[in-house]
Amino acid sequence: MTSAEGIWAEIRYRLRGAATVNYWSLGRGDHGGKTFRAVMLDAGTITVTASGIAKERRISMAEFIRVARLWPGYKDGTTSRSELAATKSQNTSYIIGLLHWRETQLEAAKDAARLGLQNR
Repeated sequence: MTSAEGIWAEIRYRLRGAATVNYWSLGRGDHGGKTFRAVMLDAGTITVTASGIAKERRISMAEFIRVARLWPGYKDGTTSRSELAATKSQNTSYIIGLLHWRETQLEAAKDAARLGLQNR
């Protein structure tokens, strides 16, 4: 299992340049295709923007890690959304979306590797 700090570093690596990410929640899935964009990576922050929000949102590494530590429980239904809110993060929707995006990226890479092996 990768640490929350390791996940932060990996997401930042995978986000090189801007990336479009689906909002995601356990109860609603991908929110009907609604997305946000990761537009900037500074030392220690990820900046996101989306239609419908007045200004860019900055996600600090510390804030991300607080929520990411609860991610395994959230995705398996043992940690509630209110427990995520207790982290005092104003960006849980974006952080959850990024965590889910990372997992879909990893699954796609595994699928591509399996297909590559099958085609030999």
